[in-house]
Amino acid sequence: MERRELGRTGIWVSRLAFGTLPFKLHEMPISDGAELLVAAAEMGINFFDLAEIYGSYPHMQKALKHMELPPIIAAKSMAKDASSMITSINTALREIGVPRLDIFKLHNVDSVEDLNSRLPAWEELVKAKSKGLIRAIGVSTHSCRVLEEIISWPELDVVLVVFNRGFKGVVEGTMAEMLDGIKAAHSAGKGVYIMKALGGGLLYANAREALEFAFSVEEADSVAVGMHSLQEVIYNVAVCKGEAVPPSVETSLKQRKRRWHVRPFCRGCGACISACRYGALRMGEKTPVVDEEKCILCGYCGFECPAMAIKIL
Repeated sequence: MERRELGRTGIWVSRLAFGTLPFKLHEMPISDGAELLVAAAEMGINFFDLAEIYGSYPHMQKALKHMELPPIIAAKSMAKDASSMITSINTALREIGVPRLDIFKLHNVDSVEDLNSRLPAWEELVKAKSKGLIRAIGVSTHSCRVLEEIISWPELDVVLVVFNRGFKGVVEGTMAEMLDGIKAAHSAGKGVYIMKALGGGLLYANAREALEFAFSVEEADSVAVGMHSLQEVIYNVAVCKGEAVPPSVETSLKQRKRRWHVRPFCRGCGACISACRYGALRMGEKTPVVDEEKCILCGYCGFECPAMAIKIL
């Protein structure tokens, strides 16, 4: 698999990165998750995107014992202050079982106001890097304004941003503006990798086209895709390498049962309910509730969600 340097970090990563959010969403057992991570490494993936809230650190610790070569591990934290960030860094080091982290990011910074409020946590990342605990530091965001703000930060090494084929997952800007920001970050020497290439599962019906669209962004060093099955890994690796997907894998994925899912950060705005042409959604106490008999899993509700809180799993 092709590998590229992540900006000017000296860290070389596979063009396809393994996103571990599905481990949390599917409550993946540690042994099963570790086995999948090892299989992905054997297929050429050396870049693994973890996060404290994903609960995927223990899976990686177990996987490391069976990987022939040390992978590139990215961790991230929702910490907002210095003390919380120190705890998050120590937690990652302990639960992954490594003396140093390759990449550590502020997680899910989606407004400039939020960015400014988390500067104490960022300063702790800068200190941790100077101490040799982290090789590269960065920020993950869905916001064009946040990306514009951080590109000029001299300490910033890496950005993880949302970008995909037609999905409205960008906040504080447009998809076109996000692409401009990706190009600007790349020109500034920052490592860039993309998330939500499949729109949180909403682009599943045309997965190959969605993935190829993401891989076509030359200014992005890698594309992180959430995976939770061997068939998904095989499929994504094949597309990344420009190869045909084995028919048995294609059939298996098409036959897999899918389900509608709303994540905890849903704002309860009701945009998804208005978008549902089948009357399958109603507002519950705080978040929408799905009528599984009416829902056809088309994903149109998710395309209208301003918080990207809806997923098709």
